[in-house]
Amino acid sequence: MKYMGIDHHKQYFIATVKDQKGKTLRKDRVSTDRAAIRHYFRQVNKDKDLKVVMEAGYGWEYLYDEIQGKVQEVKLAHPLKTRAIAEARIKTDSLDSDVLTHLLRTDLIAKAYALPYEVRDKRHILRYRISLLRNQDHAQEHDPCSTE
Repeated sequence: MKYMGIDHHKQYFIATVKDQKGKTLRKDRVSTDRAAIRHYFRQVNKDKDLKVVMEAGYGWEYLYDEIQGKVQEVKLAHPLKTRAIAEARIKTDSLDSDVLTHLLRTDLIAKAYALPYEVRDKRHILRYRISLLRNQDHAQEHDPCSTE
C-alpha cells in the first residue's frame, strides 16, 4: 500500500507519497490541469494500491473529482480538525503534504464529508438562483421608479 498527501492550490498541488513504513517514495509538484493530473496518477498509481488525502480547502471539488476512480481511496481531511498542520510553526506546501501523508498512513485523518458531485452541482445552482433573487429584491428596494 502507498499513501499520498496532497496540498492543493489553484494552479498546482504538492504530493508526497510514502510506503507503509513511512519512507518517502516521491514528492512532486503537479499542475492542476486535467491532462497533467491524469498523466501523474497513471505514473504514480501503476499498482492500483494508492490511498490519497487532501484538505477540504477552497476549490477541493475539482481535484477530488479528477482523482476519484483513479486511486483506491480518496479521503477529505477536515481543515479545522487537522491541527498538526494548522498549528505548525514552519508551514510550507511540502511539509503540509508530508504531514497529511503521515496522518493518512497512521489512520489519524479527521475526515470531512464529500458530497457526491450531483448533490454539489444542485447546491451550486440553488445558491446561484438565491443570489439572483436577492440581487433582484435589492435592486427593487433602491429603484426610485419602482411602484412597490
